[in-house]
Amino acid sequence: MIKKLVLFRSRISLISYTMLLFILVLQGCGVKPDLVTDPLTDFEGNSQLSSQAAASEDSHVRASIVSGADVRWVHMSWPIPMDKVSQPLIGSRDGNKINELLGWVDQARRIEPRGLTSPLDGRSMAINIDYANGERLQIRPAWTCTSSQDEQGNTETSCNSVEDRIWVSNSKEGEYFAESASLYDFIQQDYLDWMPSVAPYEAPDQLKAGDEYLIRGHGALADWATVELIEDNDTVLLQKIPVKDGEWQAKGTLPDNLPEGDYEWQIDTGETTYGVAVHISHK
Repeated sequence: MIKKLVLFRSRISLISYTMLLFILVLQGCGVKPDLVTDPLTDFEGNSQLSSQAAASEDSHVRASIVSGADVRWVHMSWPIPMDKVSQPLIGSRDGNKINELLGWVDQARRIEPRGLTSPLDGRSMAINIDYANGERLQIRPAWTCTSSQDEQGNTETSCNSVEDRIWVSNSKEGEYFAESASLYDFIQQDYLDWMPSVAPYEAPDQLKAGDEYLIRGHGALADWATVELIEDNDTVLLQKIPVKDGEWQAKGTLPDNLPEGDYEWQIDTGETTYGVAVHISHK
């Protein structure tokens, strides 16, 4: 009986030694056997499936945030009226640049608004990202403001932009402050690399009755532009021109019987109407 027990224990030891040797060989080859760890469970016993699914979901959400597929166009606006407009980024043409811009928005670190002030509407440079559904995402530099009183008790407030701090207005998330050197620099100057300033129109100021005319437009934010030739509030001619990627042109021939005198081109580019004087003479 004792011999059988010893023999049985010897067999168990031999089997255990063989299994241990097998595991060590596998580990030496860089293989992690199921007997050591479950491939779906980490060393702390946590399932990796949930973390992998979460990472996949986070990647999907991030991709949808930075996608520019639904952007119609991106343009800059100035704090005061200008004789120039920005050449817009077009969603159907400039997707890579728009995605990069939206990526900066997504990566901007949100911060508490301590000491910061949202810029007054229209009083600072702004990036305007317009979506096809009519929503707008707007980015401006964040301000810090100080107030003082003079001897007469009048209050004077001075505001300056804060480096690398931005204010974001989003129709879905409301308003918030964030830190982003890329967006701050883009608003200040870097936008010119992608969206140079252009004249909103080119129109002749001298023509003769019966002449052909050509009027060009740039940076228009509309599907159509309208050109009218007006004399004393009366419309002499009217053209509606389709806009493609912000560009348009109106051309035609003036009537031969136009009286000599001063007229005005009225050019409507969708957001702004311009009045341009033109003198019509006879041949």
